[in-house]
Amino acid sequence: MKKRLGWAEVVLLGVSLLVSLGIAETVSRMWESRINARLPKPFTQAVIDRMISKDDRLGHRSDVGLAGLDARGHRNATALDSAEIVVIGDSMTWGYNAEFGKEWPQVLGRAVSKSVYNLSLAGYGPVQYAELLKEGLKLKPQWVLVGLYAGNDYYDAYRTAWQLAAHEDKRDGSRVAELNIDGDTIHEQIADKSNEAVTFRPRNPSLWIGRFALIRLIKSQPWCATWEFIPDRIDTVLTSGYRLPMMDLDNLRVKEGVRITQAVMKMMRDQTGRVQARFLVVLIPTKEKVL
Repeated sequence: MKKRLGWAEVVLLGVSLLVSLGIAETVSRMWESRINARLPKPFTQAVIDRMISKDDRLGHRSDVGLAGLDARGHRNATALDSAEIVVIGDSMTWGYNAEFGKEWPQVLGRAVSKSVYNLSLAGYGPVQYAELLKEGLKLKPQWVLVGLYAGNDYYDAYRTAWQLAAHEDKRDGSRVAELNIDGDTIHEQIADKSNEAVTFRPRNPSLWIGRFALIRLIKSQPWCATWEFIPDRIDTVLTSGYRLPMMDLDNLRVKEGVRITQAVMKMMRDQTGRVQARFLVVLIPTKEKVL
């Protein structure tokens, strides 16, 4: 006859289990801290401002040799000689506030088991995307992906073409008086709106699971790749006062940006096709942060 556990044994077993889990969690946090200490930190605006130099055709570009950037000044682990996928975009694609290796192009590359080279940078728009395609095609990609962010890309296309003399050929020469950069008021409208945000934070009792380093460590293992859990906090930040003026299709300058964007996307598609590669525009949702 099996002996039933008494209350003392049950309590002792429970305490032992809690102590073991506590030790495992502590070790996991120590291990996670060691790993994170070796990784480049998320790029913030202050970091970006320190790593930018002027460029006649791009407006600005990253300085070569900075931590977190490759030998060409792009945000990749190494400056690849070839890549199956080349991705071009702005800060959303570059990985603004994302940890190194967690930018969506790199996540995509791991998901489809293909090499990815990211040519994006904060502040870029469609005109810069077309310029960077020349560099991207040198890597002989199978696919070229452009992360198009409607939240500012149309307006960026207008400002880049009408500010930089190198891109004068992209301007609508029949409407110089109406579209002159000196008459642009959108920039003034959005200057004081970037911090006006509406935040939604859904409550979910299951969110606590992502707070444990032990769970995150297990989740990071290859054999556990299909096990998903919701992170401990979800924020959706919408800065409508900042974004909507740059998406107003009744504004002549935004409409000019749309025209320029359509023209350069077609040009990029044609150039990519000539080297037998596929061209895909990825529409980035107009949300500032989803964490």
